[in-house]
Amino acid sequence: MKSKIMLVVMSLALLVSGIFMTSHQEIAKAEEKKVYQIGTDVTYPPFEFANSSNTEYIGIDIDIIKAVAKAENFEVRILPLGFSAAVQALDTGQVDGVIAGTTITPDREKKMDFGTPYFNTGAVFVTAQNNDSIKSMEDARGKRVAVKTGTAAANYGIEQAKKI
Repeated sequence: MKSKIMLVVMSLALLVSGIFMTSHQEIAKAEEKKVYQIGTDVTYPPFEFANSSNTEYIGIDIDIIKAVAKAENFEVRILPLGFSAAVQALDTGQVDGVIAGTTITPDREKKMDFGTPYFNTGAVFVTAQNNDSIKSMEDARGKRVAVKTGTAAANYGIEQAKKI
């Protein structure tokens, strides 16, 4: 009889410690912060870029995502993928989000959800300061022009090139 009572007491002790351990594990799990993988292009100052020693990503967009993470109690892991790769990674579920300067287009709206725009920009044509020969798109005919692949500005430049 004594051994049966001892067995019941030990079983209850194990059960109680099991409940405590489970509760403790659940509390620890609840305290863990979710980590979101955020793709970006770190070559677009002042919005996102590497600091002078290339050890940290900084800029307006980085500050914004960090502030949102703090307010919403999650962590972010910034992945410097480049713009096109970041969008493709989002498309294929390899990242949770992208923060980067981008133009909201109807095609992009079909694939992505956008936050509220906080900065308006436009495409510009830039030449060397001492270059007086190019004052219009027409003057660029036959010249080599660089654009950033995958951007709305690149698409605009390609369309303009077809017209001249």
